[in-house]
Amino acid sequence: MSERRKHLEFLRKTARDAAWAGDYERALLLFEDGLGLARSWKDRELEDLFTCNRTMALIEMDREDYDLSRLKEIILRNPSGYNAVLASYVSATAHEARGEYARARFYAQSALTKGRELGLEELSGTSLNLLANLELHESRFEAARSLFEEALERLESEGESLSRQAAVAADNLGYCHIALDHIELGL
Repeated sequence: MSERRKHLEFLRKTARDAAWAGDYERALLLFEDGLGLARSWKDRELEDLFTCNRTMALIEMDREDYDLSRLKEIILRNPSGYNAVLASYVSATAHEARGEYARARFYAQSALTKGRELGLEELSGTSLNLLANLELHESRFEAARSLFEEALERLESEGESLSRQAAVAADNLGYCHIALDHIELGL
């Protein structure tokens, strides 16, 4: 791995750590630094990756100053790559944040399908969780429950049963059980 790529991977990891800690301002700055460097070095793959990461940080900050068409370009340019799956997931998240649930469902399903085809378990799991949340928006608790259960099974099989993502999915699964009058199980 080149020194440039190592530097960008370090920026990305540091930004992701900041995001997981809730420091989205710092994460955004680091993602923007990485995006600028990737552009200056003409590394399209890393530019696309940092574009997706930057957009997710903005969404988490409840900001809409991102370009959805840029994500769609990433999907169309390389429909069978990691970045296309990530861009589909980020697009779904953006549409969900805007209340555009049909579009969100389309992109989340696309991310899940492509993620499964490529064996990208992390993105498949997050896509399952997003699809389940979209079912909750429509009060389809049984469908949401099944998706949350599948997401948790994936996380457990990957040794991630104690992760933040698993805790969120388990909490949402409990909500589904309560909504379906299985209160003790839900609690």
